[in-house]
Amino acid sequence: ISGSAVAAGPVLGGLLVGAAGWRAVFVVNAPIALAVLALTAGAAVRCPRGTRRINVRSQLAVIASLGLATDALIAAGARAWPHAALSGAAAVAAVAVLVRLERGSAEPVVDGALLRNRGVLLGLGVGAAVNFALTGDLFVLPLTLHRGPVATGLAMLPMTVPFVLGPPVTGRLVARFGPRPALLGGTVLLTAGAALLAAHVLTAGLLLTGCGVALALPSLAAAVMGAAPDGGAGAAGGLLNAVRQSGATLGVAVAGAFASTNPSVALLIPGVLCAAAAAAVALALATTRRG
Repeated sequence: ISGSAVAAGPVLGGLLVGAAGWRAVFVVNAPIALAVLALTAGAAVRCPRGTRRINVRSQLAVIASLGLATDALIAAGARAWPHAALSGAAAVAAVAVLVRLERGSAEPVVDGALLRNRGVLLGLGVGAAVNFALTGDLFVLPLTLHRGPVATGLAMLPMTVPFVLGPPVTGRLVARFGPRPALLGGTVLLTAGAALLAAHVLTAGLLLTGCGVALALPSLAAAVMGAAPDGGAGAAGGLLNAVRQSGATLGVAVAGAFASTNPSVALLIPGVLCAAAAAAVALALATTRRG
């Protein structure tokens, strides 16, 4: 279902921009959000209240770390080096504060047992790389196509259609072979797709990227929650989503830093990250088989 929404988004967004301007893309989110609030406000959706408190200070430190790092990357893309250096240093300081807060907290934001689990860490790294690549491409490609909004949305279909058709196939593959082969295949396809897009081979690059995402994303949840320690599957799933969105944020920031000066580099960087992710998954598979 979410894949269908991603596939329809560029086309519907192009229609909205063509009909009512770019502001319509943001305005349309308001009625959607209100509809979701209305659907979840009734008795049909209930979540039991937990006893654990929200660690506000650590949450603020996470927000500051990601925001400052993103600001540093954007400033570097604009060649505003003093700004980039200041924000980068502040991001490092925010991370240091976060680590200190987490170590001294009885209720940390992230369970340390998850961060000590190699299987969970592998899934988190792959999730960040996949979302980095996906959102980076979605940001850069419309800027390089030089087409109208509707034509741009239609041009993205080779990448987005696999989001609809691929997940059911991936589910069967994961059920039969486990999540790691699908993760390996997905990251390899993403790497190849990035290389083709950087070389301006549009259709094939988009298709490989879409197939890579369709292989990798559905298997990530199985990989991370399957590797989590007993009782930690829910926390692992939440952490995966947080890391994926962080990767998406940084992907747009890095892509934006190179989009105007060297779009080929902006499209190739995600491939480098996905190649590293593929190597890590391949090593994990080889280690498992030897064991």
